[in-house]
Amino acid sequence: PSGLFHELSRLEYLNLSYNKLRVIAFGLFDKLQRLEMLFLSDNRLKKIPDSINKLTMLTELRLSGNQLTFIPPIDKLTSLEILYLFNNPQLEFSLSQVLHVASTLKLFDVDRIKAFHFGKDAMHAKFSSITKLRVALTPFFGDFDTFITTVVPTGRLELLSIGWPDLNNSVVSFDNICSTLTSRSRLQIFDSSFTSISLNGTCESKNISFVRLLNNELLESVYLNNHKFIDVSNNKKLRTLYFGSTDTLEVSNTAIHFSSFLCDSNILFARKIKAPLEGTFPQYIRACLVRNVEVIDLSHNLWLNNLNEISRGLEGYFSLGSDTSNGGDFLNFERTFP
Repeated sequence: PSGLFHELSRLEYLNLSYNKLRVIAFGLFDKLQRLEMLFLSDNRLKKIPDSINKLTMLTELRLSGNQLTFIPPIDKLTSLEILYLFNNPQLEFSLSQVLHVASTLKLFDVDRIKAFHFGKDAMHAKFSSITKLRVALTPFFGDFDTFITTVVPTGRLELLSIGWPDLNNSVVSFDNICSTLTSRSRLQIFDSSFTSISLNGTCESKNISFVRLLNNELLESVYLNNHKFIDVSNNKKLRTLYFGSTDTLEVSNTAIHFSSFLCDSNILFARKIKAPLEGTFPQYIRACLVRNVEVIDLSHNLWLNNLNEISRGLEGYFSLGSDTSNGGDFLNFERTFP
């Protein structure tokens, strides 16, 4: 009912998520002029009424996980700082719909929607306050290079998440991408058509702490620097990887060959990768152990099927034996200190 909240005119926070809502009554927001946070995520909504523009004190709006096909321009929400629209697979959204509130937005998330449009009518938009921007797994229509260099300010983003099938090296330069980032930021690229990614030049000066490059089907080579976290998994054509050092390295499900180079990390996840090109597994695993790697996950590698090879590689670092105390045969790896 449209008058449900009319007696709650001082309400500042309203969470209606996970309620299977299909419709929002037109006058539902009429008396909620003090509302600052509205959460409508994970319902079955297809439309948001124009009356949402009456919530002029709103700072956070969450509409993710619905079935939205229409959102009116929200040009009256001039205090809005956080807008979640992700995971609305039928929603087409244009930057022009937030043209008058873009300057106040700190977080803008349009991941996993049908399309995001950046046209001439939004050329003058400015994300002056933005710190987190997500436009991944969403087709981008418009000049992305212009968007990233004119709409997004230099050196503000703590998080940038992008990626769609038409995103490639001819669409945008990595210098322009990295120019938007602040120091110790996070960069994520999903489902793009990049064949090579290099975070040198401008990117190197940003000291990006977190790099995640996932499901880029054409990606063959990646050139990185020193990063706290690196994830290049599920890039099935990726065979060339260079990086300085990292705390955590994830290279699973790639065409990278196992070598001690991968052990310039504290934690290594290397499931479903290729066998060593040269040398032997014992040679490389011993080189990794010398570096005091804390975790090495080599599961699901069919080439690693020789127990003698594994034992030789661990010799001097782990003792290999058997345990029948539980009624069966089990292998024990006990750490030793050479």
